[in-house]
Amino acid sequence: MKKLTLIGFVVGLAVFSVTYFKGMDKRAFVNGSCQRVEVMFENLKFDDSGHESEAGGLWYKGSPQPLNDRVLYDAFYQFLRKGGIWMGQVKTYEFVSSRLINGEDVVGRFVEVRCKVNGENRMVIVRHKLPLEWGK
Repeated sequence: MKKLTLIGFVVGLAVFSVTYFKGMDKRAFVNGSCQRVEVMFENLKFDDSGHESEAGGLWYKGSPQPLNDRVLYDAFYQFLRKGGIWMGQVKTYEFVSSRLINGEDVVGRFVEVRCKVNGENRMVIVRHKLPLEWGK
């Protein structure tokens, strides 16, 4: 009887742990995505190369590491142009909401971050370690 109780406890604990830690993983992904977008837009408030490279790194893979490739810089500026945003022209940033969209795998899963940039509503799609995209 004690063995059966112990086995039941261990199985219950394992199920709880997997469920709890999966939820934490989702929360961490959503929180990290929101922070990634916020810090990128905060860096876009300035018009200098230090902030530009940090914003580019956050756009590219979520890390403030500078972009070392001209092709990546061009892709970053294409992203900014598509959104009608330029370095040094972001005056205000305000977080509105976020929503996790589950996918088949890590690449399919993403977060929609809704925000206001200079008073205009925006949606940014954040995928794990992939460049940011504009949402609709």
